[in-house]
Amino acid sequence: MLALLLTAVALSVALAVYLVALAIYEPKKQVEERLGRVLGEETAVPEVPEEPFLQRVVMPLLSEMSRWLIRVTPVGWRNSLRRKLTLAGNPGGLETGQFLALYLVVIALGACSGSLLAKAAGQPVLTVIGIGFGLLIPDFWLKSRIQSRQGAIQKSLPSFLDLLTVSVEAGLGFDAALARVTAKESGPLAEEFQRVLQEIRMGKPRRDALRDLGNRTEVKELSGFVSAVVQAD
Repeated sequence: MLALLLTAVALSVALAVYLVALAIYEPKKQVEERLGRVLGEETAVPEVPEEPFLQRVVMPLLSEMSRWLIRVTPVGWRNSLRRKLTLAGNPGGLETGQFLALYLVVIALGACSGSLLAKAAGQPVLTVIGIGFGLLIPDFWLKSRIQSRQGAIQKSLPSFLDLLTVSVEAGLGFDAALARVTAKESGPLAEEFQRVLQEIRMGKPRRDALRDLGNRTEVKELSGFVSAVVQAD
């Protein structure tokens, strides 16, 4: 009975996603066809780049779910999750509430999959295992993103500092040298320093912007460099 209920819930969610996507796509298609008839066959209708399905449908649904989840989630867990998303570089532009909604969806999918397997194999424990996988997968994915991002920062830090040193020795000020290096480099380290420059231009003191950089990354080598620059400043 539980398996049938969970399956029905999963099918309902899938149907809702399909209907929302259809409601968004069909009116746009009808407008394009109508414009084609009005302008004639020889006049090409300008193509408007279409947003990815993730941004067009999935993210709005997660945002709607997040409004409710934010209210019922303990503050401590919310803050911890926000911290982890920051360290991971907010992959996909996910905010705390949206990740919580994604967490709930994965748990529901794990429960449904476990229930179906439990019914097929006659082993009720598979339902619990499915829920366990649903609980672990999002956290494991987030931790792997954090480790990957921190590893990329550590790997690119030596060459970044070499270019920064050469630019300063060539007569540029620290901010100008930083802007020059970040314009040539790519990756999470360059993105973080670009954010530092933006914050400085908006009026934040340099030492505060650099300290925030160290807190956002938690890379030991980068934190040491930030501390040295702050002390020198």
